[in-house]
Amino acid sequence: MKYYSTSNKNEFVSIKEAVLKGTGKNEGLFLPVTLPLFLKEFTNISYHEMAFEILHPFVNEDINNSVLERIVKDTFNFPVKITSFNNEHFLELFHGPTLAFKDFGARFLANLIEEFNKDESTKLNVLVATSGDTGSAVANAFYGKEGVNVIVLYPSKGVSEIQEKQIATFDKNIIALEVKGSFDDCQSLLKKALSDESLKEQLKLTTANSINIARLLPQTIYYFEALRQLNLSGKNLITVPSGNLGNLTAGLLAKLMGQKINGFVSAVNENKFFKMFLDEEKEDKLNTIKTYSNAMDVGFPNNLKRVKTLFHNNIQDIRNNIKSYSINNHQTINSIKYIYERHNYIIDPHTAVGYQASQYEKEKFDNSIILSTAHPAKFKEIIEDGLNIKIELPNQLSTLMNKEKRSIIIENDYQIFKTLLLDSSSILK
Repeated sequence: MKYYSTSNKNEFVSIKEAVLKGTGKNEGLFLPVTLPLFLKEFTNISYHEMAFEILHPFVNEDINNSVLERIVKDTFNFPVKITSFNNEHFLELFHGPTLAFKDFGARFLANLIEEFNKDESTKLNVLVATSGDTGSAVANAFYGKEGVNVIVLYPSKGVSEIQEKQIATFDKNIIALEVKGSFDDCQSLLKKALSDESLKEQLKLTTANSINIARLLPQTIYYFEALRQLNLSGKNLITVPSGNLGNLTAGLLAKLMGQKINGFVSAVNENKFFKMFLDEEKEDKLNTIKTYSNAMDVGFPNNLKRVKTLFHNNIQDIRNNIKSYSINNHQTINSIKYIYERHNYIIDPHTAVGYQASQYEKEKFDNSIILSTAHPAKFKEIIEDGLNIKIELPNQLSTLMNKEKRSIIIENDYQIFKTLLLDSSSILK
């Protein structure tokens, strides 16, 4: 299968090229030229067998079957669980090593990159900008991988204490850069580096953000798995807590591959770029507002390019398939309280944004599936203050709390960032 760029539909690349380049010319994002159609139900086969069958057409040009089987087993080595209350279903995507849905994409990407770069003499440098969970998932997935360095850019004072511990306590091949700016500033530095030809002549670069297509392909799997486990009849609504729109894009790909998804809600916090795009067709970059659901604090979502391309730039088609609602901090806390008091079940702030947004559309559907994107313990202070309870940290988090922070603080300045990369070239080459 070939992949084309959203900025030039005549720019075709293989999966290997798409992964290692990260982006196309003029910051284009890669999409598959065609999508396989899966109309059958994946019954009587394992989760791993289903994942293999779905992913095989996307990678078989450069990955043989035995390697893909190994990658699938290593990537999807934690469960997808669902907690249901009548016809509302929380799809728990936080049972991986860093307790967030980003583990699916990060682990698959890390395995692909290690495979593609294994015979190269030059190290590959993976740049990733994070508003919280992406950085920790990528750092964890790539830690200790041969021939690969990871440079994580995260906004200073823009992630939770636990998230920072997950990002900035690694050694070896992981470098954490604490940027004096917002997530969008981090993302801007990353995109400038990827399009800087003089820098790329000296360093081999790619990205692990959701602009890399290999982050999105494995995320389609849990949409298939959710519908397989639930085996629902009637119309299905899926609500996606949304920041950079990668998770939503993966859901759209799953629908286009034949999954019975009758509608999407893109749930945003007070950073409501996508809602404004749907309401008014505006695409003006917004200043980032800090919220309790910080992984969604995005003022300009990169994957909008993919969403528009999948719908052939037809805004009415996008509106017919996706609704969007903006949820503020007060509503977020109220949703956390409501679910806890009614069901004795704790959800994190991002899931709470999704739950509240789903309420505006759920009556039009028979079933409502809310993507639960992070473990509530990652937002311990917010949960404890909101519910007036104490929660235990899972072992994955408690072991981090006494580790030393190892980040490098930098200004939001591309030349400073570029100079730092070049000054570190002895490490990065």
